[in-house]
Amino acid sequence: MNKLINTRFNDCLDTKKIREVVSVRPEPVGLLGVLDPPIAAQLLSNALEKIFLPNEFTLGFIKEMTARASLHNSKLFESKAVYVSGMYSPPEVEVL
Repeated sequence: MNKLINTRFNDCLDTKKIREVVSVRPEPVGLLGVLDPPIAAQLLSNALEKIFLPNEFTLGFIKEMTARASLHNSKLFESKAVYVSGMYSPPEVEVL
């Protein structure tokens, strides 16, 4: 089997890597003290809405789904030839 196909999901099975990929931190908001309070509040609210810090459940769920996708991938594409042929004519599993 092709090394690229085998290692496709490796980074996605590590909780630290998943956390790095899915965590979203907005740009810092500065100088809120010099703005009118309603405008500053809206800017702060917009920044807070962009934050996503995954909890353990989210990380575990992503890891489990990635592991399942990896198993499905290895089962569906047993060789490089099967993988390449699947690009041009999808397997029946994916068509149904």
